[in-house]
Parts: sequence; structure tokens; C-alpha cells
Amino acid sequence: MNWTASALTTLSSDTQPSIIVSTEQGKYIFNTAEATGRSFLQSGSNWKKTKAVFFTDVGVHRMGGLAGLLMTWADATVSQLNVFGPTGLLHYMATMRQYTYRDSLYIAPTEVSMVPSPTALKVFSDEQVTIYGIPVWPASHPVLPSPAASGEPSSSVPQKRKQEEPTDVVALMTAQHLSPSQLSGELADDWRRRVLRAAFPAPEPAPVEASQPRGKRARAQKQQDEQQRRFDLETDQFKRRRIKPPAGFYDALPDMPSSFPRRTADPAASPVLSYVIFGPKNRGKFDSRKADALGVPNNALRGLLTKGQKVSFDVVEDGKTLSRTVEPEAVMDAPEPSSVLLILDIPSPDHIPSLLKSFEEIALYTSLWQEPNNDQVVSCVFHNCGPGVLEDERYIAFMNKFHDGCSHSVTSPEHSPDPVTFTDAAHQQLCRQALDADMFPIQKFNLTPRKDLRAIPGIPKLAELMHAGTTIKLRPASGLHVADREDRFHPALSKPLDALLKPETFTAYEQAKENVRKEAEQRELIKEEPIPGANVGIIPLGTGSAIPSKHRNVSSLLVRIPGKGNILLDAGEGTWGQLARLYGVDKTQPGNVWDVLRDIHCVFISHTHGDHHMGLPEILRRRKTLDPPPTTPLYIISVRSVHMYLREIQQVQDLGIGDASGNGVRALLSPALHYRRPESYVPSGMWQVGGTEEWLDIGLSQARAEDMKAVLGLKDFCTIDMYHRMVCYGCRIESEDGWSIAYSADTLPTDSIVRAAPESTLLIHEATMSDDQADQAKSKAHSTHSQAIVVGQKMNVKSLLLTHFSARYPKLPSSGGKTYAQYWTQKGREMTVAHAFDHQNLTLGSMWKMKHYLKGMVDTLKEEGAEEEEERALQAQ
Repeated sequence: MNWTASALTTLSSDTQPSIIVSTEQGKYIFNTAEATGRSFLQSGSNWKKTKAVFFTDVGVHRMGGLAGLLMTWADATVSQLNVFGPTGLLHYMATMRQYTYRDSLYIAPTEVSMVPSPTALKVFSDEQVTIYGIPVWPASHPVLPSPAASGEPSSSVPQKRKQEEPTDVVALMTAQHLSPSQLSGELADDWRRRVLRAAFPAPEPAPVEASQPRGKRARAQKQQDEQQRRFDLETDQFKRRRIKPPAGFYDALPDMPSSFPRRTADPAASPVLSYVIFGPKNRGKFDSRKADALGVPNNALRGLLTKGQKVSFDVVEDGKTLSRTVEPEAVMDAPEPSSVLLILDIPSPDHIPSLLKSFEEIALYTSLWQEPNNDQVVSCVFHNCGPGVLEDERYIAFMNKFHDGCSHSVTSPEHSPDPVTFTDAAHQQLCRQALDADMFPIQKFNLTPRKDLRAIPGIPKLAELMHAGTTIKLRPASGLHVADREDRFHPALSKPLDALLKPETFTAYEQAKENVRKEAEQRELIKEEPIPGANVGIIPLGTGSAIPSKHRNVSSLLVRIPGKGNILLDAGEGTWGQLARLYGVDKTQPGNVWDVLRDIHCVFISHTHGDHHMGLPEILRRRKTLDPPPTTPLYIISVRSVHMYLREIQQVQDLGIGDASGNGVRALLSPALHYRRPESYVPSGMWQVGGTEEWLDIGLSQARAEDMKAVLGLKDFCTIDMYHRMVCYGCRIESEDGWSIAYSADTLPTDSIVRAAPESTLLIHEATMSDDQADQAKSKAHSTHSQAIVVGQKMNVKSLLLTHFSARYPKLPSSGGKTYAQYWTQKGREMTVAHAFDHQNLTLGSMWKMKHYLKGMVDTLKEEGAEEEEERALQAQ
């Protein structure tokens, strides 16, 4: 069996290492941090035949991309998936239940014991690979028994014993009137499994159809089905009608026991798993000459011998018929040794003693240090090293105990470069520099590591830095190499900007810039008063919908209020990476991403669909690592289900919720800030708050809103009920300085926002679908391009920014000749219509320039064939 291992992603500003082990029969993926799904598209890799996912740690930094991948895989070719990780895996996966649902995917989660064992811990085995897990603990952290073994029983809840038959936890809860929060120990884990099964129920057998179309009819039907599947995937990723969940499904999960080692925001103090993967022993080649000498008939018996079975047959010797038995060893060459791969996650030097102890005391791991033999050969070790690990003499000595021919692929913050990950999007932005360098800044990157890997004393000669695309063939064996991936961005940096564009596009850019210059002169001539808030930044971070694409990430937008702070409107998966690429991670540079993060005082999450909030936990984790810590709270405005799952993740990893300093996360409920100024929540129906937790108190949210407004210099911040397929809120932000911004989130056209936010300086409105798909937009509860424009005209806004474009439109939703036309509001005021692009650096005062820039930008996308390439990439999956 041939097999390979490759790095889909590596350590960078916007990705963490993700390793794919590929065999002829399946794939096994190790860690899926944020942006893993988007990286599949960028790299051209595919996830077909994925059988299992393994995590080295539980927490956002390793699992942040799992939810998006699960839903995408379920819509593609994966119908069953095994998931493995340290204790806490079940709880983390169960936190996803309210925003994930796929009835076509069966998930089998397994928690791997983190208690060190005197023998090797087998985690998984099939006909392809055998995988062992090595618990690695920091020396400063006492090794604790697993929570399942030491669950702290509540006096009111009977605890299930291993010797008993499995308990129906739902029936028990019903009979004893228990809520999930009253469960502990194994019953709590049973409940977590139960709600996870409700989110990903086992698929039912497909019905047998009486007849199937054939020929052209069959091909046409298949094409139509595929188009519909793609449409549903792109516009309806998080919007599935689920089967009725069990009672208590929407209540908070049981708390993790006090013995559980909750992860800090910085993974350096976390216990982790490393993995050892054994490939199969490949039998030797069949030696036909030996078989001929023994008289083995040239028929099916030879096939049995190659499969390891002995055979018997008759032979004639000296005129006598004799029965002869031949063992496989008599006609087969010696079997090939099994190739071995290691994936090590070592967050800090404090973890090194635990790793060494396992290799010194467990015979199976000690044998990996031996020279290659007939049984096994260690082909490669992937090292994911935290700060200080790679320069620790103990770790270098550990690496050198492997044989000289072993390859080492290494990531280390001090030694790894930071090239741009999503090069297609970065190349587009580079081209736009020819239009407006300030409005379209280049992504931050660094091709020169801070330290040279080869300068480390004693580093193995076959140690190389891990890059995205680093690959090793384990059979047939070959050394590490970096697979060819199309990179339009980095080679283009050395070229003049005009060389990146076709002459006619460059001419169009120059004309657009001239038009901007003339209008600026005209504004100066008539001494036009600058609009209030002209320098307020409007920074689209993700302008796609449902799923990320090579060119657009999912929903997020940053509002920067000079001298006051920042507001984040939605935070889809990968939002941190988008911020890091825009502002840079170098703390010595002014205006770096850490400064931007420190100044984010408010996050508004519109609704529970995952493409609008799955990046928020990573934002919170990163904020918790700020040094010195923030001196003001972070106000999060959203619906109950979002606040609840954040609190549930807090049980596994510290996100700053309930921070004792008072400057952590403060929850505000969207319905408490509704523009109609409610004194109480709606008691029933779709818009009811849905719970009775203390932190839902309406007065508490309204009091915190006053504190938030004072910090940000706001006159008002209110929420608006939108028209979507679930509870969804937009918002209106009104400054004391006279400017205002309205945000629609996901919605059909609705007069709610017209009533709540008239005369806004800026309306940010979704335009998911093109005008020729109005019926489909209605069925998915989204807006078309022209519908969004009509809403802006009704509101009499000064500017309209369109965003949330379907993945099938990496260019722009088409609106015919109107795309570049002038627009007027119902009160006769000119309305600027702009289209959002990722990493665009807009201000309220520069929005007008986009009416001149847009046509040339679309031409650039047409040159690249973006739409066609995107479609090919999606189809390849």
C-alpha cells in the first residue's frame, strides 16, 4: 500500500499546522484550526475519502475549523467520520449543536485518555494504519485522572457504573425531572453524545428507486442535481430543518468537572496528545522462480500464497503422485518494513520531560529510536514546536536519537517564515494597488524568519521547515519536498504594477483615478463640508456568504472610530486571520493587529448561523493573551444561543468570560437593545429570548449598553429585527458626532430597518444573490443586488455598501448596466453604491470613490477568470 503525509497548512499569521495522511483507501487529518476549509480550496487538495480526524488538543487553536468542515464534508462525499482527541472533545463538539445540523453525516467521537500509561495507547486501527496516542503534560501541571474516572457526582443524580447496562439518559432525565446542568460523570458524557447525535444523526438507508434514468437523461439529471447541491451548499450552509431534538437540547451543557484541566488561552500550559502512525507491513514480492521449482501450479493457488495462505496440491515425482504443502514464506520475498510517521505537538519546553519519559519507558516508542530493521523504519517526524522548544538542548538530543535517514518537518514561531496563505485573494489586492494603494493595502507577510533553522547547534541534517504543501512519500519512500502550488502573489511582487494588468485594464484604472481627482477638485472648489465621521474606518474582513472561497472569507466587518475604539460586526471563521493579514502580527510596528484587538470594545453577532460567528472564539482567545491585559471590557451583543455556546467553550478553554478583572467579556442580549425600547422580553413565539439564566436580565443588558456607548462615544446602539429564516438582528450605530451606520445582517428586504435607521450615513446591506435569482433569494431569505439598493433608497442613506456575496459570485452579483449607474434616494439625494471586497480600507468620507473604481476592479477579476477557477476548485472537492 502506498501512502503519503503532507502539510495542508503550516504555522502562519492565519493558519496552524494541519497534516493529512493519505492512503489508497482513505485520509486521516490531524488538527483543523481556523481556515482549514478555505485552505483546501486554495491548495487544490481535496477531502475525498476522509475517514478520521485527530486532534492534539481540545480548544479553539486546534479545533476552530472543525464545524465548518463537518458541514461541508456532509454536503460532499463524507458520510461517516471518526473523531479523536483528548478528554474534553465531547464537550467541545457538543457546543456546536445549535448552529450545525447535517442528517447525512454520522460522527463517532472518541476521547483519548490523557492519563499516562506504562504501555503504548492504541487509539485507532484499520486495514491501512495503526495510530497510537502519547499524552504529553507540562511539568508544571500535575497529571490528573481523567474526568470520566473521577466525575464528581451530584447527590441528587444517580451515577452510572461501568458494569451496568447503558442508561437512556433522556429517559432518566424525563423520569427524574433533571436538567442537563444536573448531570455529571458518565451521565454528562452520555448527554453530550446524545445532543451531538441530534446535530449529526446517523443517515437512514437510501430508498430503492423503481427505475433510474439512463443515457442523456441521466447525465442531465445528475448535472441538475449537482447544480442544486452546489446552490444549497453556497447559500444554505447553516440553514437545515432539523429533526426534533431531545428535551433540554437548548439548555446549557453540564459543567466539566473541577478535575478537568481547562486550557488557558495560551496553549503553552495545556496537556496535549502526540501521535505515532504505523503503516501496514507490505508483503514481499512473489518469486515465480521459487514457485516453479516447488511445482506450484500457475493458477489461483499462487494468488492464495500472495495473500499469506499456505496451499496444498498434487505433484508427480518419479512416477508417483504426492501431496505437497507450500508455506507463503517459501515463495515470497521478505516483507517490507512498516513505515512509521510521528506527529508531535510540543507547546513549550515544559512539555519535553513528559515526552522523553514516554520514549524512555514505553518499549514500542523506545524501539522507534533504533536503526531501520525488518519490522519498521521511522520515515518522518512532524514537529509542531512552541516558543523555545526547538532551541532546547533536550529536544535537539531527542530529535537526534532517530536514525540519520529520518526526515524532520518543523514549525517554530522563531524559525518559521510567514508567507501569504491565500495568494489568489492577495494577488487581486495587489492589482488593485494600481487603483488606490491606500484603499487596497497589501496583506502583511514575512518571508525571512527571525532565526535561521540551520543555526541551531546539532539540528538534524534532514530537518526542514514545514511549508504549506510539504509532502513526504512513505511508500514508495522519498524525502521531504514542497508540492507545487500556484502562487500568483509572491512572484508578482517584483513586477511593476502596470505589468500585472492588461493594457486596457490599466488604462481603465488610470481613467478611474482621473475621475476621482476631478471630483475631489470639484468638491474642494465648492467647499463641500466633510460629512460627519469622514475618517471613521469601514473595513470589510469577510464579504462572502455561507462558505469561504479562495477570494472571499465569510462575514465580518470592522468599524474603526478614531480616538474611541473599534466595533466588529459579525465574526465568521477566520476573522482573526483576516485581521492579522491586514494589520500584521509584528508587535514592534505601530497599528499592529494586537493594538487593533485591544481597541475592539464591541462585537455584534447578528444571529446563530455559523458563518457569522464561528471566528469569535479565536478572537476572544487571542484577546485573553494580550500583555498587558485590556483595561476595558469587551461588550458582546447577540442572541442567547451565541452567548451560551461561548460560555460552554469557556468550560474547556479560557475565553475571558467572567474574568475576575472586570475587563473580560460582558454579555448583552440583542432583544434587550431593540429600537422600540422594550421593558421586557417577548414572552413567546419566534422572538422569545428562550431561557431564564441570570445573565439574560434585560436591565443588565441595557445598563451595560450605556457603559459601552460611553466608551465608544455613541449616542445610541440599537438592534433591529430582520426577516430571515431564524431570529436575526441588524443594528444601528449612532455617534455623538453626528454619523450613523446601519447593518442589515442576513435578510430579505424589510421595512424594519427602514423604520429603525432612516437617514443613515451608511447602510451595510447583504446582496447574496443576483437579480435574476430573486425567487431563490426569497426561498433562502436573502436579498438580491437591486433589492438591497431599493432598501437604501427608501432609507435615504448617503452611501450603501453591498456585501455577503454567494460563493458562486467571486466577482460580483450581476445587475446589468445598473452596476455602474448613479442612484438617487426617494428624497432625491445621490446615493453612492459600493461593493465590498476583503481587506478594503474604506472610510465614511472615501466611500464615494468606489463609484469610479468599480468597473476596473471587475475587469481585473474577469482577466483572472476568477469565477471559472472558483467553480473548478469547488467541483474538485
